[in-house]
Amino acid sequence: MKNHLYLYLIFLILFISLLAGCHTGMPQLPVDKLQNDEGNQGNQEEKTGVPRVVLIELFNTRGCPASKVVNEIMEEIAAEYENTEVILVEEAGWGKYSTQETHERFKWYFFEKSKLHTPSVCFNGLNQSYSQGFSLGGNDNSGGSSSSSEDSGTGETAETGEPGSSESDPALPDTPESTLPDPEDPNYIYPQTWATGDGTKSNPWANNCILKAYNACPVGGTIYLKAGYYQLKDYVFIKKAVSIIGEGRGKTIVKTADNHGFSISEADHFVMRNMTIDASAQTKGAYIVCVKVNQSEYVTLENLEVMNSGWNGLDVFTCNHATVKDVHAHHNYRHGVHSGTASGTNVNRYNTYQNLSLWNNGNCGLSEIGNEANKTAKLYNTFDHIHAWDNANNGIWIGSQAETTVTNCVAEGNHTAGINLVCNTNALIYNCKVNNNKQYGLCLQKGNNYRVTETIVKNNSTEDSSYPGILIKDSKGTILTSCQSYDDQEIKTQKYGLWIAGTVDWVQLTDCTLSPNLTAAIYNPAGAMISGETKLARLY
Repeated sequence: MKNHLYLYLIFLILFISLLAGCHTGMPQLPVDKLQNDEGNQGNQEEKTGVPRVVLIELFNTRGCPASKVVNEIMEEIAAEYENTEVILVEEAGWGKYSTQETHERFKWYFFEKSKLHTPSVCFNGLNQSYSQGFSLGGNDNSGGSSSSSEDSGTGETAETGEPGSSESDPALPDTPESTLPDPEDPNYIYPQTWATGDGTKSNPWANNCILKAYNACPVGGTIYLKAGYYQLKDYVFIKKAVSIIGEGRGKTIVKTADNHGFSISEADHFVMRNMTIDASAQTKGAYIVCVKVNQSEYVTLENLEVMNSGWNGLDVFTCNHATVKDVHAHHNYRHGVHSGTASGTNVNRYNTYQNLSLWNNGNCGLSEIGNEANKTAKLYNTFDHIHAWDNANNGIWIGSQAETTVTNCVAEGNHTAGINLVCNTNALIYNCKVNNNKQYGLCLQKGNNYRVTETIVKNNSTEDSSYPGILIKDSKGTILTSCQSYDDQEIKTQKYGLWIAGTVDWVQLTDCTLSPNLTAAIYNPAGAMISGETKLARLY
């Protein structure tokens, strides 16, 4: 056992010495320069110097799972070695028990802010495996990754949650966004100052600690949520420009109470990023959501996971210049992401929804109601790289607005339509794929000047073979360019490539593929004028 711990000790010494810019080994002093009896010691034959005294300096942070594990191991090592051989020094690098001196000492190791993180490398001499980055993380060493340098043959692997723990708490996955702010910066507030618990799934940080951190946070400041679990007692109401930053989806996990998770109102330039919000505690069917944003300008919601809500995962209403990016929304009772405005002028404009993954929501993946009071309002909202699948209604539903762009989106396996636009004017759909939805593929309804380019719609109507790939209904002036709507399955389900219904004046087709399908390429009971040519599908 002592040999195993000694290997562990050597590994820690090497790691910390490399971080500090030092070299391990004995001081290189000539024997004839040594004082008193030093020249007669057992290492004299090496002609290298004095007996080694090892100094190990730990940056110990309360609530840090790596510190908790390493402390016990180091105490065991200390008990087996003479105090002339090993000296342990523990310091708090930041947080509640830190001091100006420990800050300075910490900065001596990590003088570049971009590289700030707790030195945490845990080496297990029993199975020759090591795990790295279990503390606050930083750069490529962040987040519970593990690897093995040698298999012991026992079938054991390094744990990726708390090293050496047999707890059932799941590991927090690696994310590239994790960075540690400057611990001296007064604009960074840590909820752990007020928290109870230790941040594990079974004992999360609680005691209204996030709300208390918000109350203590100055305008323009940042509430930093370290990796781990947080439990809300009630919703967190935000009315000032702050940032709430975690260490990544699946790493910083906030569990809501039976209420909204976060409610943001009139908080221009608010930022929330890098966390999971789990609303499993919310009553299903009640209007309570993971994150609700209202009447705020230039809001950023980025790299979030919102799930299991009582109603919607994410609400963004009456906001301008909002950025919703890299959001995963799934298993919410109604919509994954819901946005728009019921009334008002010059609201719900210039918003960007990008890189969204929306699945298994009880209604739509994305539901953007536009401006219900003025259905022709020029909103200039953009929807880019959205993937919506297996939602119980539409994958992407966008209504009541003008000058909208939908680009590079994929909608598949949704119960009603993949992409459904209603009451839009001058809407552009470009380079989208709409496949294998249970009813319609792409619906264009009650609008003016729909433009669809380089979009593939195929193998839809999977539920009962009654629906087309593309439906145009009660709309004026629709142009399809370089689009494909066909069925290449052995047993076809998509009834028509294009169905034109209701009141439609004309449809222009340019270089489009609308066959083969179960019944026909085009069904036109509306009697609309159709110009252009169609061709057989290029099956590949």
